[in-house]
Amino acid sequence: MTMAPTINIGKSGLTDNMVSEIQKQLKRHGTVRVKVLPSAEDRKAIVDSLAHKVGARVKAKVGFVVTLEAPYTFLNTGQQYPPS
Repeated sequence: MTMAPTINIGKSGLTDNMVSEIQKQLKRHGTVRVKVLPSAEDRKAIVDSLAHKVGARVKAKVGFVVTLEAPYTFLNTGQQYPPS
């Protein structure tokens, strides 16, 4: 079973609020799937910088859909995510 994207990035791009929401979902679920819609400007740059900006690691990347996961240390040690 595949996971449907839970976050869609559109014409506003990767805003601070979007980064915050992705981090919340990573903290809650450990994994989040993000789709960069065609209306977003510079889709490739968003996809390439997404993991770095939210402090996660890329689990999979297919086209403009990225599956991110919280770093292993945060999932298994109870440390606070996102890192400060």
